[in-house]
Parts: sequence; C-alpha cells; structure tokens
Amino acid sequence: MKASVIAVAAIAASVAGAAHAEENRYIAPNGSGSACTAAAPCRYPIDAWNSLGGVNGTIHTLSDGFYSGLSTYGFAYGFSIQGTGPGTQLSTYAVSSASTLDLALTNVSMSSIGGSFAAAGSMLIDDVTFRKTSPLGFYFAPSGAASLTIRNSSFHDASTGTGAAIRIVTGGHNVNVTLDNVKVSGGIRGIVIDASGGGWAKVTIKDSTFTNIIGPAIYGTAGSGNVRLYLDNVTATNSNVGVVMAGANSLAWMTRSTIAGNATGIQQASGSKVFSYKNNYIFNNGTDGVPLPTSPSPAQGMPSGEIASALK
Repeated sequence: MKASVIAVAAIAASVAGAAHAEENRYIAPNGSGSACTAAAPCRYPIDAWNSLGGVNGTIHTLSDGFYSGLSTYGFAYGFSIQGTGPGTQLSTYAVSSASTLDLALTNVSMSSIGGSFAAAGSMLIDDVTFRKTSPLGFYFAPSGAASLTIRNSSFHDASTGTGAAIRIVTGGHNVNVTLDNVKVSGGIRGIVIDASGGGWAKVTIKDSTFTNIIGPAIYGTAGSGNVRLYLDNVTATNSNVGVVMAGANSLAWMTRSTIAGNATGIQQASGSKVFSYKNNYIFNNGTDGVPLPTSPSPAQGMPSGEIASALK
C-alpha cells in the first residue's frame, strides 16, 4: 500500500503541475496529535491543513475510516489529500479562493455533500468514489482559468434535485475538463456543462459510461459562452436523454460511442451541432435523434485559433 500511495502522489504532482510533496502531514481515525506526523497523526483533515502553515503539502491518511470533511475558504497554496482506498471516507471537499491553486484528491470515497472547486488553477480527482452525495457529486465553478481532470472514478446516485454528478460552470472563464475512465450511474443528471455565463468549456470524455440517469446523461449549453465537447468510446444508456446540446455555440464530436436504451438518444437544440465520425452506435432509443452530420476535419471543427482561445 505504501508503494501505491507514493505512485499516486507522483501522478498527482505531475498532472496538477505543482510540488505537493514539499510537506507531508498525516491523519488517522484515532489521531490526537497536533503536529500531524506519521508518529503522532492528527484526527481531522482541517487540522493537517492548518499545520502546513501556508506551504504546499500532502495530507496522507494512515488507514481506512471516516475523516469528516475539508471545507476551507481563502486557500493560498496547493495541497493534495491521499487516501488508502475506498474505505477512506470524506463527507465533503470544498475549496474557494481568489488564488491560483493546484489541488489533488486521490484514493478516497466521498459521501453526503460531495466536493467543489471555486478557484483558478487545476484540480485532479483520481480513483475517487462518490456515493449518494447531494445535491451534487463534484461542482467545478472556477474563479479564473482552470482545468479539471477526473479519472478512474465513479459516481453512484451522486445527484439530487437540481444537481448533477458533475457540474461544470464557466462563469465567464476558460476551462479545460477531461474525464477518463469515469462511471456515472443513477441520480438526476450525469455531467452538465454550463457556459451560459460566457467563457469556453473544452471537455473531453473518453472510455466512460453513463447509465440509469433520470435526466440527461450528458448535457452542454453554451448561452453567451462556448462549449466544445469530445466523446471517445463513451456509453450513455437507459437514461432520459443520452446526449443533449443547446445553443449555436455548443458543438460536440462523437467517435466509437454507444447511445442506446434512452428515451431520446441525441438531442440538438437551439442551433447546436453534434458531429459523428460515423463509427458510433445509436440504437434502441425511444427517439434516436435526427441523423448526425458527418464530422468536419479537425481543422474545420476546431480551428487552431479557437483552441488557443480555449486554453487561455
């Protein structure tokens, strides 16, 4: 287990782009220390965060257990939380800051409230299970240009009411989001990409599944902003709508994907476009949706200048 934690820490530092291992702190279900060392761990994540004293660091859990949550505002430095597996449980994870931060959450499970990121910079979620969170699984509404990577993670009944398992809100900023090997099942909505307040949302979803969702499995709306969605080997099944895009500035590209068993397979609303590479499987939906236009070449579909704008 120690070797796997070290490996995950290396991945997190690489993707998040910051040296999160400058300082190490430790927590345990029966911890009572204040220095948060391995020999004298703290009990709560917030105690470990406070003990970092304003420098980048990694908070390690020493064993499975319930660790309450971490909900802190005004962060001014990056950090990561490294769990020991699905038995490492956090009730919430909320970050809000005007600073640019690089954060990581790995090898834990989330229950109850879920997580959120409201800062500029980057957020990595790796090998995390969200189960019965309400109203959202993870809420990404950055205060500046930011990126979100979710991989090897699952969301089970992770949304209620007006929520979604994953909700992306640009708020006038440019964001890049990647989902890789993500499984979403149950709940009200799968992933919602909202650029109605302006800015760019460039979202890539690959090798992922969405199933048994009451509302839309995958939903993007542009409004005054821009949504660019790329689906590669994505499955959306047994939901109200497989993929729905709305707004003339909302475009999606699909390859090697399966949309089946939904009330509606593909919905292109208000001038949006969903392009197909003609190697997808769209069948057995109540309404499959109008035939998708053949994808233009990559240069036509996403001009280099447009990519540059989305990355800024």
